[in-house]
Amino acid sequence: SKSLYDADEAVRLEGAQAATYQADALLTAPLVGALEKDASLRVRQMAAVALGKRPGDASQKALLAALGDAEAAVRNAAASALGDIGDAEAAKALESRLAEEKDEGVRAQIQTSLARIGERLKGGR
Repeated sequence: SKSLYDADEAVRLEGAQAATYQADALLTAPLVGALEKDASLRVRQMAAVALGKRPGDASQKALLAALGDAEAAVRNAAASALGDIGDAEAAKALESRLAEEKDEGVRAQIQTSLARIGERLKGGR
């Protein structure tokens, strides 16, 4: 998790990428911090991807907030991650975001994620 706080963007990005393959719950808080505060678009984007591998309230809350990120790539990654771990609350937030989202790529990802959440909720998984 130290790498997520490094001054070098490449090191932070590598740390976020590595976190996508690690189940360590101690990485959730640093990933949330990276998603919320990192100046690098790429680090925020990768943090969203990594949080999508970590179901739980902290991950979902951070990803929901990231739907309002200034960068479409981050919003897209957050929407995709919510498709992996989101619940009915996430579906509502994605529907709201869809109504105001201007970027067509993000809109398409939101629709895909809504379908995935819907399938999961129907199946009780």
